[in-house]
Amino acid sequence: MDIHNYKQRFERSLQRIKDSKEITDDNKKTILNFKDYLLSEGIGIAKIERYLGDVMKFSKMLSKPFSEATEQDIRAIIGKLNQTDLSEETKKTFKIMLRKRNLSL
Repeated sequence: MDIHNYKQRFERSLQRIKDSKEITDDNKKTILNFKDYLLSEGIGIAKIERYLGDVMKFSKMLSKPFSEATEQDIRAIIGKLNQTDLSEETKKTFKIMLRKRNLSL
């Protein structure tokens, strides 16, 4: 029983990615490939939904195709993230998503 509606939330996240005007087509393709990678690794739907939200934020913060991102770009985003009032757990999850995303390219 899915009392938190993770499957529905997962599907909505995928639709938001596909419909987003702020995410480039190349980044959309990369994000969907990342989703497939996570599924192949046996990651649960709830965690993938969380990672999709984070990778969408990352794409918007980057505002360029992932393929053009430099280490400096990523460090700048992590620096901004570290200065926010987000919980340490949220920051940690975002950084884990970045590492997993790099592995799936």
